[in-house]
Amino acid sequence: MLKGCVPWPEGFVDRYWAAGHWRGCTLDNLLRDWALQYGPRTALVHGDTRLTYANLNRRVDRMAAAFRLRGLRPGQRVVVQLPNVPEFVITVFALMRAGVVPVLCPLSYRAPQVPHIVRVTQAVGYVGPSVCHGFDHTAMAAGIAAQWPFLRRVFTYEEPGTSSPYGGAHDRPRGLPVLAARRPRLPTRPAAGTERRRGCLPRTG
Repeated sequence: MLKGCVPWPEGFVDRYWAAGHWRGCTLDNLLRDWALQYGPRTALVHGDTRLTYANLNRRVDRMAAAFRLRGLRPGQRVVVQLPNVPEFVITVFALMRAGVVPVLCPLSYRAPQVPHIVRVTQAVGYVGPSVCHGFDHTAMAAGIAAQWPFLRRVFTYEEPGTSSPYGGAHDRPRGLPVLAARRPRLPTRPAAGTERRRGCLPRTG
């Protein structure tokens, strides 16, 4: 049980186990089982995009490995603020598969809601769109990191057909969205010595 979480009352726990509502399965375990049982069937539909259970499971595997390579560790929290796109599903499952706790944040939240969520959860990472509906989420994340330095990783989702200012966009086929990762730029550091980590997560397709 993570610090700050409130456990279910024992009466509810016993009742749910007895009724079969709880079976000891995590959401990630369910996806793994579904990939084996329903591999070629459609799991996710978004516009013209169709992902089978097997394909979804593979993409989750790859992104989970990429999150681990970026330094995320089991038990840490990452705020997820993504639009309703397949990458939202893939990201949440990938974080869980890496042992990281996804903290879901409505896309409409700005300051002061998002900084408050980051502070309360002690989130070490943030996943959000680069820019959405004219709002610069990466600039917001950089501002949060300047205030709360424990936020060390920012992963930005790029809409198909756009390019990432943080590197990696030129490496992907046209129309394939990626999550680009960087260290937030902290304004307290000298501009010449500012550390910026370029690159993008391995493609999930």
